[in-house]
Amino acid sequence: MVWTPEAQQDRVDVWEHIAADKPQAAARMDELFSDAVVELAGYPMLGRPRTLPEHPRTDPA
Repeated sequence: MVWTPEAQQDRVDVWEHIAADKPQAAARMDELFSDAVVELAGYPMLGRPRTLPEHPRTDPA
């Protein structure tokens, strides 16, 4: 699995947001992200396929 730079930054942003109040919870959330990546890498067809909507901030128009 390859993390895009945007996804990496999102992960950092989530960690920083949670860690501001609860560092242990931030560490646990980061662990959950890592666990999910390992599971998805091992089982890429896990879950149902879907199309992600574009977020207004990322729309190139």
